[in-house]
Amino acid sequence: MDPPEVRQASATTDLGNNTGTDIPPIVPSGSHGSGGEGAVPVLVELLRPVPPLSSEEPEAIMRLLIRLDAVHDLGMVDDRTFIVRILSLVSGSVLTFWGDSLRVGRDWAECMSHVLF
Repeated sequence: MDPPEVRQASATTDLGNNTGTDIPPIVPSGSHGSGGEGAVPVLVELLRPVPPLSSEEPEAIMRLLIRLDAVHDLGMVDDRTFIVRILSLVSGSVLTFWGDSLRVGRDWAECMSHVLF
């Protein structure tokens, strides 16, 4: 006796867009100023070798900022995204400064000017 034939049950559905409007696909963009999702993993990899701030001595802060500025100058993401990504590298009053900068909407150039002068 042969075993009975087994078939996969499937329902027919209409998953089309019933509103009559087309929704464009979400395509990540890596251009500067876009905060593109495609650029964030690359930015994370570029920041990986940057050591966290070791102390709040002016020399240590300057060393960190010089390295961060070099990565920022690549223009991979907008300033806000960049600042959010570097928060894990700082602590104490430097972390407070960057957090306040995000809160008031300073861009990278304004932050650097504030730190340097």
